[in-house]
Amino acid sequence: MNQNQLAAVIGEVLGEVLGDDGIEGDDEVGARRRRGGMLRLPPKPAWRRQVITPGVNAPSVGTIPLPLVPDAGGGTFTSALTFINFRARPQKPFQGQRLLAQVFRTGASASGLAAVTSGVFIGTDLQQGQIGQYNLEFFTPTAFGVSMVFQPAEAGIDIVVPVNLTGALAPGDLLSVQLLILGETIR
Repeated sequence: MNQNQLAAVIGEVLGEVLGDDGIEGDDEVGARRRRGGMLRLPPKPAWRRQVITPGVNAPSVGTIPLPLVPDAGGGTFTSALTFINFRARPQKPFQGQRLLAQVFRTGASASGLAAVTSGVFIGTDLQQGQIGQYNLEFFTPTAFGVSMVFQPAEAGIDIVVPVNLTGALAPGDLLSVQLLILGETIR
């Protein structure tokens, strides 16, 4: 068998296996002709567009909450507890975009106090333009136009928000703080 004959036989076999029906100019491998045209699969639904192959998703970005966990008192300030670090250690690369804070007060002395922070720290990097304190209630869930773009944090990097009160609580009065950062992560 000469090379031309061998090529023709291989072409016929591969065409039959891969779906080439011998039509000149038809370069679509695996497509089969049916009466009236090619058999086409329906388009993927939008939620499947990130799937490379079944079971393998393409990298994508999603917005998720990152709760900051208090290191003392469960986030509740008392007359004896006046300073709390709120901490998170994301398990995937994370870039914060919005700090959310809720402050709850119990007692007369708590009504005149503010929970303030000296900043958000991503690792050792301060996420503000100047050293100074600001009230966490600027970042309540209903606050408008307070989004930020924090420095990205690699997996395992500490995100810390140190919080203290602007004055002293009377015994029995409480001020509780909850913090959360909304941001993007790679999935």
